[in-house]
Amino acid sequence: MTYMDFETDEMYQIKADDSELEFKKVKELQLEQLEFYMEQLPTDDRMILMMFYMDELSIKQVSKLLEIGESAVKMRLMRARKRLAKLCE
Repeated sequence: MTYMDFETDEMYQIKADDSELEFKKVKELQLEQLEFYMEQLPTDDRMILMMFYMDELSIKQVSKLLEIGESAVKMRLMRARKRLAKLCE
């Protein structure tokens, strides 16, 4: 697997089956990449993804906080996931 360290702009080749230390490095680099791409999203997308995944709020809770319908929350989550996936390509 190849991963980019966005702080140093270095590329890393890491074998997933090596050691536990390298596995941790892979996870760390994946999180860095995710953070990098999340920062590229519009604020509304980033906010709804963070509320649902990081804060672990339910659809109903997000709906109440944003004062929108539950179907609107689901639609925004779907669109935000698609935008994030496109950035990660």
